[in-house]
Parts: sequence; C-alpha cells; structure tokens
Amino acid sequence: MGRLILLVALGLPMMFAAAELGVRQTQWRYLTVPRAPVFPSGIFQEDPVLEFDFATGKQKKAFEYRGPGHDISSNRWGCFDFDRGVGEDYILVVGGDAAWGYVDLKYHWATVLENETGARVVKCGVPGTGTAYHLEKAKRIIDEIGKPPSLVVLFYEPNDFAEDLVGERYRMVAGQRVSMVRAIDLETGFVDRHKNSDAAQDRQAHWQRRTGQGPLTLLLENSALLATGKYFYRKWKPPTKRATEVTDLQRADFYRRYKNRTWLNRELKTHLSAVENFHNMVSWNDSNLMLITDRFSFEGRGEPIRDFLESKRVPVFDVGRSVMAKSSKRNKKAYLDFYPYWNKRGNQYAGFAIADYIQQNGLLKP
Repeated sequence: MGRLILLVALGLPMMFAAAELGVRQTQWRYLTVPRAPVFPSGIFQEDPVLEFDFATGKQKKAFEYRGPGHDISSNRWGCFDFDRGVGEDYILVVGGDAAWGYVDLKYHWATVLENETGARVVKCGVPGTGTAYHLEKAKRIIDEIGKPPSLVVLFYEPNDFAEDLVGERYRMVAGQRVSMVRAIDLETGFVDRHKNSDAAQDRQAHWQRRTGQGPLTLLLENSALLATGKYFYRKWKPPTKRATEVTDLQRADFYRRYKNRTWLNRELKTHLSAVENFHNMVSWNDSNLMLITDRFSFEGRGEPIRDFLESKRVPVFDVGRSVMAKSSKRNKKAYLDFYPYWNKRGNQYAGFAIADYIQQNGLLKP
C-alpha cells in the first residue's frame, strides 16, 4: 500500500509536468497571459478633453496580452506609430481596438497598408474608445500635423456604440488606465461606476496578491494546462440565467430585447450624431473618408448608421470577413480561437485587402 501511494505521489506530478510541457508546445500557452491588456505604467495620461490618451514620445515598453507579447511606444502625436513626419498626402487611421492593433508595429495592418500604397499612414487608434472619442482624436491629430490627410480611415467596430454609451469608461489611477464601469442596467441605461478610491484600493490589492504568492500558487496560476481546462469549462458550461445588468454590451441580442427602451433609442441617436459629425469633419478638411469594419452586421441597431453612410456614399469595407475568408481558403489560422484580434498573418491579410480596396476605388487623391 505504501509503495502504491509513493508511486501515485511521484507519478501524478510527472504526468502533470508531461501534459504541461505538451500544452506549452501549442497556441494554448497564450492562455497564461492575462485576459485583460496590461499596459506599461505611464503609457497613458490624463487628458482634459478625451479623459485619457497616449502620452507623447514614450519609449518602447513591454505590453502583455493574450497572444504574443510585444513592445509598444508612442510618437510625437500620442499615437502607437513610428515617430516620423508626413508628406503632402497621408492617410490617417483612427478607431478603437482593431485600429490600435494588438500586434507589433512592424506587423500592423496599417504598416502593411503604408508599404503597399507608398503613402504615409499615421496610425492613431486607441483601444477601448468609441466614435465620439475618435472624432476628437482625429481633429487633434490633423491640427497638430497642420495639414489635412488625403484619406481618413475610421475603423468602426461592433462595440463603438457601447463605448459611446458608457462614456467615461476609464480614469487614470496611479499612472494606469483603470476601468471604472461596474455594470450597465439594460432596463434603464444607468451606468454604475466605481469611485476613484475603490479603483485605487482594488489595484493595490491586486498587486499585493501578485507579489505575495507562494511558489506553488504562482506555478499553478501560470499553468497552460489548467488555463486550457478553465477555458473549455467556461465555453461548455450551461448558460446562466440572463440578468438586466451586464458589465458590457457585447451580447448580440441586447438590442432586440431592449429596442423599445427610451434610453436606448436616445443613445443610438447620440451615437449617430457622432458618426455624422465625423463625416462632416472629414468633408470640411476636403479629405476622403473610408469606413472599415470587423465582421459587423448593420442590421438592428446599426441600420441608422448604414442608411447614413449610404446616403453620403461613404465606402464601407468589411475587412474582418475578408481576413476570415482568405484564412479559411488557404487553411491558415488568421485568428486564434481565444484571441479576438488578428495575429501577424491576419494583420498581413488585412493590410493587403485594405490596400487593394483603396486602390480599386480610387480613394487616394492623385
């Protein structure tokens, strides 16, 4: 009996180690990286108009997120981009997460676009932002550069409406951008926010937990095998009862269920006004406008946006569907199952597809 216990005691750790080593040879090893992006301290700063923005002229620092990590920096205009000037005709890219990229700058789809078109592409996406933010960011960049772009590319994502609705999602706490949203009540549209003091205490407690972990706890929390098991458990577990309060608006059916709510229609009109104002700003600068999306359906809550864009003949290109179609055709993975943004190959596909669309439609001024 004693020998059996000893064999089990020795065998289980060896089996665990072997399975762990096997999982770490696959893409599932990225599940050990934090699900929420971990931006280096000081990369963001408070802003009187935008609430927060990238600080200007920041040198490369490590950025952690699910998927391969990389360094990020900011140029003279507070953009994750190369710090170099622009010519007479340049392309300005603004938007949220997909515009920002979540990939090393040399693999970024906008860098591919720059190489393909020969035009300087100023890459000024800011993750976690909506259309109202993108409007102010674009105006600021154009003013600071001192001349309008030939083409403005607005990356419009499914969550841009949600970001506009939430408004002040983030605040700067101890040099870090911290989410302040507790929940959104879908019955009333009320956004419950953390207090600054609560956010500071939560952040301090988080770092105390990380620095106070023992070796075994640290080993288990960084286990790719356990992280993979948790992923599939969350994916396959029975759905919980729906509640009226959610932490975000990524649920696909929220519009259908609450479309008759006064608050929702009011917020949709406000969001549409932001899109209209963005179009007016581009027209005032005598620039061309192109809107790209990532697998976004304009049915339901997007119909007013679609109707407006069609009335103004704004070209709309769904690059997300193009990336997925091309990766499926070539039997190559441009998306990771658990990684919501494009990897290096996906960025390359996207850059080529966007460049082709721009050139085929004559969107760059001669």
